[in-house]
Amino acid sequence: MAIFYFAVQNLRRADGRNAIAAAAYRSGEKLYSTDRSKAFDYSKKRGVLGKGLIGFEGSRQELWSCAEKSENRKNSVVAREVILALPHEMTDDERQQLVEMFCSWLRSRHGFALDWAVHTPAQLGDRRNYHAHILMTTRQVSNEVFGKKTRELDQRNTSGKHIEEWRRQWASYCNRLLGSIPGCELLDYRSYSRQAEQCGSKPKTPQRHLGPAITNILRKTEKSMVHPVQVGPETIHPKQHSVCSRVETAERQPLKASYAR
Repeated sequence: MAIFYFAVQNLRRADGRNAIAAAAYRSGEKLYSTDRSKAFDYSKKRGVLGKGLIGFEGSRQELWSCAEKSENRKNSVVAREVILALPHEMTDDERQQLVEMFCSWLRSRHGFALDWAVHTPAQLGDRRNYHAHILMTTRQVSNEVFGKKTRELDQRNTSGKHIEEWRRQWASYCNRLLGSIPGCELLDYRSYSRQAEQCGSKPKTPQRHLGPAITNILRKTEKSMVHPVQVGPETIHPKQHSVCSRVETAERQPLKASYAR
């Protein structure tokens, strides 16, 4: 069964984040940061099924170098990212087409440039865990020139409604394809609590997103794990954990960091 997972985060310079480093990792390429005088080489990374740029005719290196240079404050947001779960029931081509279609829609709504990458499941992980990373500039881009900031995504009184619209549109695109696959359930972009309110039932219990650090620990100990393991406030039981465990928050606050690179 396909799951709905849609997380949005800001990449802040004050948190030590760098748009060039993020783009290199997600695309599986070697990119260079002039500001840091450092190359970020992920050319040996496996599992990048497809990638592309939308709204920018130059290279990935040029896009994110310009994005970094366009922000001069030490606490600037240098990029935004959406992380999406992709239906495992679809083919590789369908997943990529789905992501490209969504990126084109985002571009038409806000005018920023986008850098997308589709990742396959990790070798030791859940084989259904196809997912996509979409990096977005924080400024509108036209003819390779960076323009004004997309302030509608920075302000609390407007960002929420835009993220809600993104979630709704993504679910709609997914359901168009899932509806043609026999036996597939359609996605609901609403939180469990909102779904329960409509039908007057008790909300489902959300799975907990463990994050990359804990997931890597669990992968390494999977074969030898016979007793419960305490991970922070959580007790993980043998065979209970899932590499693609997700949290469906009650009402996810838009544009708050939910992943750590």
